[in-house]
Amino acid sequence: MTERTARLHRSRWDIFCRVVDNFGDAGFCWRLARQLALEHDQQVRLWIDDPAALAALRPGAAAGASCEGVRIEAWRDDDPRLATVCVDEVADVVVGALACSVPDGYRRAMARRRPVWIDLEYLSAEAWVHTHHGLPSPKPDGLVEHFFFPGFDDATGGLLREADLLARHDAFDADARRAFLASIGAAVRPDARLASLFCYPDAPAVALLDAFAARDEGWRVLVPAGVAPSVAGHPVAVPVPFVPQADFDRLLWSCSLNFVRGEESFVRGLWAQRPMVWQAYRQAEGVHMPKVRAFVERWVEAAEPGPAAAAALARMETAWNADPADVPQALDGLIPALPALRDASARWARANAARPDLAARLAEFVAGKLY
Repeated sequence: MTERTARLHRSRWDIFCRVVDNFGDAGFCWRLARQLALEHDQQVRLWIDDPAALAALRPGAAAGASCEGVRIEAWRDDDPRLATVCVDEVADVVVGALACSVPDGYRRAMARRRPVWIDLEYLSAEAWVHTHHGLPSPKPDGLVEHFFFPGFDDATGGLLREADLLARHDAFDADARRAFLASIGAAVRPDARLASLFCYPDAPAVALLDAFAARDEGWRVLVPAGVAPSVAGHPVAVPVPFVPQADFDRLLWSCSLNFVRGEESFVRGLWAQRPMVWQAYRQAEGVHMPKVRAFVERWVEAAEPGPAAAAALARMETAWNADPADVPQALDGLIPALPALRDASARWARANAARPDLAARLAEFVAGKLY
């Protein structure tokens, strides 16, 4: 905790979250709220419109209850608590997470309370983020909204990362891996090479598993419940339960290659120190592809996996996100590059762990506005 964030110990935060991307939005907001409470001693309320999504990720995190220092509130559009809000009920810091709008009644009360107002945006590796991060947006009623962008360098808001994450990763040895796989009922041979699959419904999952099956290294793919139903019963698919956040990290650590999606599992994949392939949220006319290319370019520049491994990763990312017919050939090129990509993934994680994470940067940014 920095000198500035220490001065925030009595600040109240309200974080508003609308669940659009299934579990990703809930997972991101929970991690942020939890870190602010536990690592920065903040008083945090998390307003979420789909408490069930949060409960699946953190059992015990129920609406109307407090969990790990965070007060959880169900958010409904017709909620009378948010229709008419007393000035004293407005927090010191108000966060609209992932471009989420603040409820109208609460917004009107903010004009009289004048809290620090943060528009916490989606993660992107694109260069334009640098020129937008931290910018103020003055409103006609005198309030100022500040844009805060997660990102991959010091010109952005950084990435979420718990203080003990790398230590927990390093303690996850072969015995812990075996025990974890047994605990989730993953029926795999000890010599099996494991991949994990956490993708959107439009991913070419069958083509991917067919490509794994065509190889002779004994690959098996862990598929959480509810993900890629099209691969149910596939010879290399290993069904596992949908696991809470803490166990999802262990699932990633157990594998030699991870397929992740969106933002929450994307960032956890980055910290897992394993090769990964990211599926961006698909947008019309391929609008998502510049985001994919920007990420690959930025990660390759920082991680330095070497030209051959970089080219293999770029091809796999393009195939997975935009060219399903090339998935088998792209995977064939990716597998030999996994050792170089694993080394590069560890280098990237260690280097970036030396930087302040998103929660710390946000707390310091807010401290500069409050005091």
